[in-house]
Amino acid sequence: MWKLGALALALGLTACTVSVTFYPPRIANLSSQPTYCTDRPTWVDFSFVLDGLLTRLEVYILDEGRRPESALPVARVDYGGLVGFGGRVYESVYVTPSQLQALVPQGIIVEPLYKRLWVRGFNPDGPSGYVRSDNLMAPSSSPYCDP
Repeated sequence: MWKLGALALALGLTACTVSVTFYPPRIANLSSQPTYCTDRPTWVDFSFVLDGLLTRLEVYILDEGRRPESALPVARVDYGGLVGFGGRVYESVYVTPSQLQALVPQGIIVEPLYKRLWVRGFNPDGPSGYVRSDNLMAPSSSPYCDP
């Protein structure tokens, strides 16, 4: 009798389909460190709250008032692979002052102006909207510019 029940269960399961649907990642509470170095390359730390699956992240550092849609390629970095599933995510991006660009052509190239960090996340279902950091980053040449 149990064989008949197992057979019925197996037939029932073969008729079922399972589908997984993702929704675009939701990013909130984006913040960055308050200053960035203008006399040397440095890492800019940032964090955000993530809801959903994040498989790619675009990071922009732009002059205040600029939007990512019009950003030059030197103002953007892409992170690929699995970035996170949810909760608070901590990342950093390498920035190089424009006057050192010829010596250290890595990361995002920055002019010594007030900057704002933006991100946009992706997963198999598509992109999130652009998310603006809650704070501005001030240029600094102090020895403590990279907290």
